[in-house]
Amino acid sequence: AVPASFTRNNSLLIRKALIPGPSLTTDRPSNVSPAIMDPTALQHLQALAQQHALDLTNAKIRRTSSRFCLGVEHGDYNGTNLFGVGTDRYIWVAYKANGTNTIRLASGNFPDDGLITFASGAQPTPPLTEQQSKSWARFPHGVDFVLRKEGLLQQSVGFDAVVWGNIPGGGMSRSASLCLNLIATWLDVNQAT
Repeated sequence: AVPASFTRNNSLLIRKALIPGPSLTTDRPSNVSPAIMDPTALQHLQALAQQHALDLTNAKIRRTSSRFCLGVEHGDYNGTNLFGVGTDRYIWVAYKANGTNTIRLASGNFPDDGLITFASGAQPTPPLTEQQSKSWARFPHGVDFVLRKEGLLQQSVGFDAVVWGNIPGGGMSRSASLCLNLIATWLDVNQAT
């Protein structure tokens, strides 16, 4: 059974939370992973929403984990056998539809990139600047592009989101965790299956 403050979507457990606001709680039902309710993550998400003036009241929060691959990096899509081990490190995304076709995202892990804003379906035009090619914004742009190319987005519902994670770099599949979280977020906001 899923607690009333949670919903199940795309086989992921999603916590509905009030962001920003003093009513966030760290109390949790005994059958819910403490990682979803992590008070540090919630504090980071709340601060990011306030810093970037994003109204995430009644936002959903999605968490995706990292993995550590013993012996082989990137082997899963290169035909190599690998042994992946799940970890206790995550990326959290708090998100809510904003009534436009504009996506607005901020990352607590890449604060220098500021608020990433673009219309759904609009991609940066090559050649990319050095700043564009190094920005984490290439991941949400890529998710939007691939979902549209594959015909999975019949609508253009924009959303506001804040992202924070505690996955260290170097072999922990941080980008995979981010992409999976963003894909599930896009599909949820656009009510795609």
